[in-house]
Amino acid sequence: MAQKEVNRIDKDVGLHDQMPNAIFKSHTLEWSTTAGMNREKKLPEHYCYWNADLLVEVAAEIDLLYHRVFLEKLNSNAVTCDPFDCGAPGFTNKPGIIVLFGGDHGQGACLCSMKLNFSSPQQRKERKELNWRCPTMQIASIDCSKDSFELLLNTVMPSIKSHLMSL
Repeated sequence: MAQKEVNRIDKDVGLHDQMPNAIFKSHTLEWSTTAGMNREKKLPEHYCYWNADLLVEVAAEIDLLYHRVFLEKLNSNAVTCDPFDCGAPGFTNKPGIIVLFGGDHGQGACLCSMKLNFSSPQQRKERKELNWRCPTMQIASIDCSKDSFELLLNTVMPSIKSHLMSL
């Protein structure tokens, strides 16, 4: 596509020039310093990775959700928004938004993702949609043949931890 068309689409979906890009970096892991069997036999490996800005990703998902809710209620008399806080089994103190983190290693990469549960399990069951108001986004990735604690600790986790504390 022409750059003008790409810019128009970006503007239409809420992407602007001031949005931060993903952070791309690399790291060399000395396997001889890690715990495990046969660690002396493996040569150092160089890994490329990236992190998304969690604050921007979460803000974008919240914005999309409120936009959808506003359009759903546009025909009603009152444009109000129900809270997205919900209780979760085991967390009975206060309602809140459940955030799930996960990772999957396969085909030469370790992908990290985050899921925001803006609806309760009961609401999802009633609608028969297990992912209703539960967006999932990829937040980091490491190109690696094998992930380890040391690799995660020295690549994607510091940024994820920093963003979580800000959230």
